[in-house]
Amino acid sequence: MPINASEKQLFDTLCSLLSVFRSDFSRERSFRNFVRICLGFMLRSDIKGVTDFVRIGYRNDENPDSLYQRVIKFFRSSSFRLEDLQATWLGHLSSLDEQVPTLEGRRILIGDGVKQGKAGFHMAAVKRYAQSSESVAKADMIWGHLWGAVGLLTGNLEAKMFYTPINANIQDGNQTIKAWDDEAYEGKTHVMQMADAGIACFKNSPCSCLLALDRYFLTRDLISAVDKANAEKGDASSLCIITKAKCNCIAYEKPQPGPAKRRGRPPLKGRTVHLKDLFSSRSDEFQETELLLYGKMQKVRYLAVDCLWGMGLYREMRFVLVETNTLRSILVSSDTTVKAQTIITCYSLRWKCEESYLRSKHVLGAFSYHFWTKAMPKLNHYRKRTSPDPVAQVTSEHDKKRILSAYRATEVFAFIGQVAQGMLQLLSLKAHELGLVTKIWLRTYSSPVNSEQTMAFDLASLIKRVIVTFTGSDNPVKLLEPVA
Repeated sequence: MPINASEKQLFDTLCSLLSVFRSDFSRERSFRNFVRICLGFMLRSDIKGVTDFVRIGYRNDENPDSLYQRVIKFFRSSSFRLEDLQATWLGHLSSLDEQVPTLEGRRILIGDGVKQGKAGFHMAAVKRYAQSSESVAKADMIWGHLWGAVGLLTGNLEAKMFYTPINANIQDGNQTIKAWDDEAYEGKTHVMQMADAGIACFKNSPCSCLLALDRYFLTRDLISAVDKANAEKGDASSLCIITKAKCNCIAYEKPQPGPAKRRGRPPLKGRTVHLKDLFSSRSDEFQETELLLYGKMQKVRYLAVDCLWGMGLYREMRFVLVETNTLRSILVSSDTTVKAQTIITCYSLRWKCEESYLRSKHVLGAFSYHFWTKAMPKLNHYRKRTSPDPVAQVTSEHDKKRILSAYRATEVFAFIGQVAQGMLQLLSLKAHELGLVTKIWLRTYSSPVNSEQTMAFDLASLIKRVIVTFTGSDNPVKLLEPVA
């Protein structure tokens, strides 16, 4: 069945998305391998590993074994830099306009950490972590990687929204390895690495941003880093952090002006405020409205209070006390000019990152990497905390390069997987704009905009018909140029 004009336009959009990265590769062959892998993430039917990229298609004159080795070597190749790919992807997402929703004229960034279990004994940066999930299907403790990721909210606030990944990197257990690559490297905490990632995205954004984070990230260092970034840009409210406070969070009233001739330093803070007590002591001041939360219209009672926060910092923040049915939450904004309704809506959109991570793992397989090297000291599950780090005892320059290569391959694999996921999301929005309706439902009909998995099914069908219509070949790797 030949393709129509809308489907041809959708296919050309795919080709243009892939061609955005051409300038980051010094060799044409490496770029073609990159395209093959991106298509592999989108079209593969399982998530076993690198072999999936071989199974999606190869020419009759290609040897599958040699192709597998070529794909393996691609992730360790020196013909491109991961930092260049990340900058290109960030620049492309920053250039989007109609596909990016805003609240009060600000784009919505979402950041969070995600843990991925790995059982390899010779994999770089593997560490033991506690699982905080309430699911009984997950173990309390795992061995694996801690990833930090920041993404941009795309789509339509009234229809369907996506958390489009911008970048992701391992943010723990890698201090020694990264110091080998950069002698000036200074190890930072997971919180500060997330702050740096969010600030980098904000600096490339054409407008102000709201950065929604989990309550784990509400620290004085993060707020100070955001204030510094805003000061460099010349606007104190350009980047606003929206997060959640603990139920026992305390704040302080502004200091009352004292006598003009009072001796000593003026007070930095006023009376202590136990925020959870305000739910009862100021219950008559709560306002009621109806907001779109977690995909449904819900009645919400809220109260906005501006107080000082942070022992020794005493920075003015906006706290929003929220009641929905029997649930109570205390939300925080680093910008006191943001409306309470905006703060509630923005934080409710943070769950989109959890939905995206689920699809990254189980649909795209962005974390199904298996890169290892014998140069890496064997993982000891029973090593004590006081024992020296085995990685720090590696002295051979050859072994260090091999470990760095395996570590880099891991981050490249995950990044390309998330780029493929972002492309599927942008193609879904484009298909909805063109009026293309899917004929495939995963379970039940939920939205006129395709999910990533539904879009992958439709894309596979489209590519087969494009091949028959234009290329006369059964090899999807030839789909590198726009259709004539």
